[in-house]
Formats: sequence, C-alpha cells, structure tokens
Amino acid sequence: MGKFWSGTADRALKGLEVGCLCIVGVEHCQARSEQKLHTHFNVALTAVSVAKAVYYLALPKNKRSSFSMADIKMLHMNQLMTNRIFVNLDLDLSDRKIKHLYNLCLNFGRLRA
Repeated sequence: MGKFWSGTADRALKGLEVGCLCIVGVEHCQARSEQKLHTHFNVALTAVSVAKAVYYLALPKNKRSSFSMADIKMLHMNQLMTNRIFVNLDLDLSDRKIKHLYNLCLNFGRLRA
C-alpha cells in the first residue's frame, strides 16, 4: 500500500482492526495516481477513527473494551432492521419481554454481544 504502510504499520495495528479496512472501502479505490491513493487511504482510516470516537465517547471509560468496526457495523444494521420491524408491528418497548427481545435482536450476529 505504498508509503502509508512503510513506517507506520506497527502504530496502525495497535488501535485499528486490520479487518475493518475492507469495511471502510480501502480495497474499492480505482485511482492510479499516488496522491489520489494516499487521499483515499487517509479518508478510509479517518472514517475508522471517527466511528471509534463516536462509539467510545458515549461509553464511560471503565466500560470501554476492544473496538471492532465489523461489530459496530453489525450493531447499526441490526438496529435499523429491528426498529423497522418493531415499529411496523407496533410493539411496545416498555414491556419487559419485548425490551429483552429487542436487545437480543440488536446483538444478533455480533462478535461481542
């Protein structure tokens, strides 16, 4: 991947899940010039940093654990689908059993539930 990986791979791996690079579109770039490739990589890695910040700033420091971009993406997809289903069925989330089912649906398929 050119200059990005030449001297910073060890620093990038500490806070970045390598598997998430395909999730943010690093492999979808069709640019050929070096400057455009660097811009694309920087934008993709910035997207990971922004997602990590948004996710972690909402949690207290003692509840923060490892970060998985795939996990966050799955959570938001589950939330979108679950909300759509629960709204269309007119389910009451104040009911304890319904709330438990809602939380099970949100964590479906996640690595860390």
